[in-house]
Amino acid sequence: MRRGIGMLLVLTFLNAACFETDVQKAENALQSAIDQLANAPGNLKAVLDGTIQQLNQLQGDTIRNAQNAVENVLGDAAGLANATAQCQMDSIGIRADDTLKYILHHDLMGQSPPLPTPWVCITNPTTIGVMQTSQGGPYTLNSNPLYQIFGFNFRDQGLPTINYYRNSGQLFAGSVVQAGLHTPYEIDLNLQTVSFAGAQTGDYFKSEWNNGTTGTNRVDIILTPFTAPPPPPHRIEHFVVSVHANSGAFNGECKNIGDDALSLFTIGSPWKIDRAQGDPNHDGVHEESNADNHQADATLRGYNYQALNDQQVKVVGTICGAGGWGPGAIFERGYAVYETQ
Repeated sequence: MRRGIGMLLVLTFLNAACFETDVQKAENALQSAIDQLANAPGNLKAVLDGTIQQLNQLQGDTIRNAQNAVENVLGDAAGLANATAQCQMDSIGIRADDTLKYILHHDLMGQSPPLPTPWVCITNPTTIGVMQTSQGGPYTLNSNPLYQIFGFNFRDQGLPTINYYRNSGQLFAGSVVQAGLHTPYEIDLNLQTVSFAGAQTGDYFKSEWNNGTTGTNRVDIILTPFTAPPPPPHRIEHFVVSVHANSGAFNGECKNIGDDALSLFTIGSPWKIDRAQGDPNHDGVHEESNADNHQADATLRGYNYQALNDQQVKVVGTICGAGGWGPGAIFERGYAVYETQ
């Protein structure tokens, strides 16, 4: 007996080990990529390509989002490599120019040489995103509030002024954010302190240096205007309630309409009753046809049609047939139920 239980536990463990979820596989793939890059960062492209291939074989929205994010990292890395290569080429000429200025002023003229020329290589992000959350409302920042400028020859004595311009080139606001020196190769801006409330199409920031404009200094502000969400879907369903009360010798038969099975109408999820429509005092429901006979109309009491909840409509009331073998009462009415999601 004990041996059988032990074998069952082993099989259960092996079963669990075999059925590793796709999310766990994705986590393992990403951890493997992290470990590989820690040991060999120069293999970035090969590592990310392999990770993307692994994620592509797995299922699930979370995994697709992760795969898209890894693909974005690969794309950003390629762009950064291109920008860095171009900046390295530019830096050769700039450094040579600075060296000549140093020789001229310091060695030949005996003067203090000018500060080395600051040069901007790339910015992160490459654009600034702002968006509206209501029609005609103010714009607010929706991209990373940390804006970074990468290059070389950055010093506290020569940090740029960050100005805000309209598309026409007119200065809209001067010195909108303080530039902070992170390293001689990085300047950081905290855009949380900047107001974008009156942003317009074509606006941009420009970093302007005391000793001349160098490198890529313009950063466009990309607007995402408010877009009203699409209206929820609507539909109309119809049902008919038909109840007959017989006549009698002395008193006719009386019937409760609500006892009829068809007097309760139920709609399916995810639909629900749209209470913004319907007849007055009958939210979500419209009486669209009436084929009653005179006897039903004359004896109808306690009549109502109403939504009981978000999924059900109920019709109630009583009718009576005539005595003396007069006419029976025929109640037959159609209803429309307005629905939304």
